[in-house]
Amino acid sequence: DNGLLPQGEVSAIKIDKHIRAVSTIVTLKLSYTAGSPSTAPTRIIFKSPRILDRVRDEEVVFYSSIAKMMNAPFVIQCPECTDKR
Repeated sequence: DNGLLPQGEVSAIKIDKHIRAVSTIVTLKLSYTAGSPSTAPTRIIFKSPRILDRVRDEEVVFYSSIAKMMNAPFVIQCPECTDKR
């Protein structure tokens, strides 16, 4: 649970990077060794804003309201995005 791999290992990672107008999205496609749980994620997505000042407010709204309603066990919290400075 909580994103930990109880057995097995990641055997390969393929990285796809996409630069958008206001963010960079990096997708990691994962492969695992035999014996790894079938529930382990095969894809992890990282998103980071390119223009922090302009995007920051939208990111705060997303992580402080919408992300809380998501039921995915592998949603990564972004403390910098939820910090209400």
